[in-house]
Amino acid sequence: MPLTANQEAFCQAYVGEAKHNKSAAYRIAYNADNMGSPTVNVEACKLSKTPNVALRIMELQEDCAERAAVTADSIAAELEEARLLAIDIDQPAAAVSAAMGKAKVFGLLVDKKELTGVNGAPIEMDHNIVVEFVGVTE
Repeated sequence: MPLTANQEAFCQAYVGEAKHNKSAAYRIAYNADNMGSPTVNVEACKLSKTPNVALRIMELQEDCAERAAVTADSIAAELEEARLLAIDIDQPAAAVSAAMGKAKVFGLLVDKKELTGVNGAPIEMDHNIVVEFVGVTE
């Protein structure tokens, strides 16, 4: 049995802008302005357990998972392709940039940041806590 427009909107909202919050998705898909939170919660829960709705949510989640299946290895492979192409067309700066990108992907290169306290002041540390954490005494 096909979903109603409201049910489809609920499913889309659930995996999208409602960020897996059933009540928020229900409020997006249905006119719930005159409903109290407990009622919205119950209706959203019941709706999400309806077989066709549950199936559609699973389909949408699978689609999202496939789109998000980018891994460090896939990014590194793309950067390696770009590096090799840059070498082939005699663009050393682009080749270096791709190599640096690969290093960042694998955590071999990190941007250093200086940490400060409130308003740029030095961070104050309790010596006893540092000794406990590090385990070294003078």
